Amino acid sequence: MTFDFTNYTFSFFISLLSAILGIGYPLILDNIRKIDDCYNSTRFSERLLRERCYRFYVIFLVITIIYSFVSPFIMHYFDTTTKCDLVLVIHAFFMLSLVYYALRLFNVISIYINPKLLETRIQTPPIDPPNKGGDSPNGPTDGGGNPISPNGGEDLFCLVDLANYASKNANFELFNNCISKIQKYGYAERQATILNKEYNVSPLLRQVFRQIIQNSNDTNSIYFYNSNFISLFFYNSLEEDYILGEDTMKLIWYNLFNIISRDNYDNFISYWNTTNQYCTFKLDYYKTNYSNESSYYKFYERFHEFHYMVGALLVNSKNSKMIKHMLFFSNSLPAKYPLIPSSLSSIIDALANIENNNLKNPFLYSCYK
Repeated sequence: MTFDFTNYTFSFFISLLSAILGIGYPLILDNIRKIDDCYNSTRFSERLLRERCYRFYVIFLVITIIYSFVSPFIMHYFDTTTKCDLVLVIHAFFMLSLVYYALRLFNVISIYINPKLLETRIQTPPIDPPNKGGDSPNGPTDGGGNPISPNGGEDLFCLVDLANYASKNANFELFNNCISKIQKYGYAERQATILNKEYNVSPLLRQVFRQIIQNSNDTNSIYFYNSNFISLFFYNSLEEDYILGEDTMKLIWYNLFNIISRDNYDNFISYWNTTNQYCTFKLDYYKTNYSNESSYYKFYERFHEFHYMVGALLVNSKNSKMIKHMLFFSNSLPAKYPLIPSSLSSIIDALANIENNNLKNPFLYSCYK
């Protein structure tokens, strides 16, 4: 029995359904693009296009449409019913696979439209524990021991954009969930990348933090603008014994420069109060218990020089309100000012040290500009 072009309705309906799904493909792309408008970011639509269900949907759509045109001619040249039925079974399989992945894709799109469901779907990249990845000179590694590239951490940037969306829409629960995931990744990375008791933030996390700092400049992003995530991350680790490397200090300076240039007084207060606590409970211990030649004591001196330059930046910016808080804030009784020289001689010594170190340490040139 040969195939009859005019009397094989089952094959026709399968081909018609394939064509309908093919025509609907541009509508799916249009809905994906609307996700960009919802979150004011292109990262989510790019992430959706990398989803497995989307890739398989496109593959089966192309195969099914091509097979819909080819299968009638194949069956027309077959002379047995069994061969024609086999062609139809293969066609039906492709069609069912296409419908299945279309339904999966519609479900994923609905998740991306709902911010709360989207947050639960986004996961940070895994990091090996210190005994596996801690000795890697290339920074944090994934579960297979391979270095995590900036592209591999794209979900971190999605979390930042989602947190920014929550911040602008006063959704504190969503904002807090996103920030908590970023913090959890950052703490794991810090444990895995501390070399010789010195922590230099990785290129990936540095880009993430810079994005957070840029979001903090937007007054409409209320939660980012009114909180200082950077100082809380680096200075609220009193139980961990490490010093901050030059790359980390440069990032903190970049954060402070943005805070001061934007006259974000509340953010500066949060930074300075946290820094005072960090200096009182951690850096003073370094000064008391380590020799002058140790890396810990040198970090103690460098940290103070760093904040002397913060004061210079405030003076240059003529920001008297921030200067007043810096000079008079204390979190102890009697009042104690660990980041400020307490006498004229200490002021002169600090100035002399900065001038001498400018010639010896290029960090001061590269950072304070």
